[in-house]
Amino acid sequence: MRSKLPKEAPLMSAFGLAEHTWGVIMGEKKAHDWASAQPIGPTVKLSDFLTDMVAFTAALYVVCFVWEVTGYRMGMNLGLSRGKAERFASSFVELIYYTLSLTLGYIVFGGEAWLWPEGWSENMSDGRVQRIPGAKPYTLPADAKFAYLLETAWVVGGFVRLVARKPKKDFYEMFFHHIVTYSLLMLSYQIGFCRIGAVVYLLHNTFDPFLHLAKCTHYIKLPILPDVSFVLCAIVFAATRLYYYPIAISYAWVGVCPEGHKNCDGGPWGKTPIEFFEVFALGALLPIHCLWFYMILRVMKKSLVSSGVQGDVRSDSEDDDEEEEDARKKK
Repeated sequence: MRSKLPKEAPLMSAFGLAEHTWGVIMGEKKAHDWASAQPIGPTVKLSDFLTDMVAFTAALYVVCFVWEVTGYRMGMNLGLSRGKAERFASSFVELIYYTLSLTLGYIVFGGEAWLWPEGWSENMSDGRVQRIPGAKPYTLPADAKFAYLLETAWVVGGFVRLVARKPKKDFYEMFFHHIVTYSLLMLSYQIGFCRIGAVVYLLHNTFDPFLHLAKCTHYIKLPILPDVSFVLCAIVFAATRLYYYPIAISYAWVGVCPEGHKNCDGGPWGKTPIEFFEVFALGALLPIHCLWFYMILRVMKKSLVSSGVQGDVRSDSEDDDEEEEDARKKK
């Protein structure tokens, strides 16, 4: 038996959440409608949460497998070597996912003032310090819950792919990043900080379509587009992860437990241990962002003295390894 919900909003399974969200995408239902509010965090039984996560992760795995097979066949048909076709397929999957994820995120959350920087002072006070009119504690509109669980399932799948495949140059940085990101998503879902989480994951995901567009077009040797995409990728990375992200953390520090709120004695220092960990974990990603931006600058410098963008900024030896392997085969 699934967890109880206020009568005005029938409880939805993973399929029900997907169906509702499809209605929002097609314009048949209102985005981010609190009349569809679903339980999250402590109001959801562990068995219900695990059922939903298994359903989301399995469905996303199947969809990504289809995308990857399609990408691999495209790469082979375009004359790529087997290794490059596999890498093309991997980036093809990520390009599709991040493009669709961002589109869904802005459809679901884009009309909310708290999503944008000027509204962050209000956004960062959800969970036990709920100040959004009409929002009940530990609930989330159905389409928002769908988007959040989908992103969590993607991170789970990304971690599995990371450990199952040949390690890249920055394996440990990516391993740490996935662990922290998954912890942030899970804990923010459990303690009701999903608006903070939505801002953070959309800031992170905005960079990825440009990176993977640059990689895909580089693999198939399209002119100009890889370099243009990579320059945009660098600009977006600097803006979202090095400028706006630290600002979001500062608002999270103050807003998670605002001064003078009845449920939060002590102001910003009145956080629970989990809330302190959430803010700390947000900050823990900043050094990795700085490292990756350094790698981006290295690749940009490299492209100025070569034929263009070379590989993934976060594993820039990847293509070099394959080129050496191709050279050995030709000999």
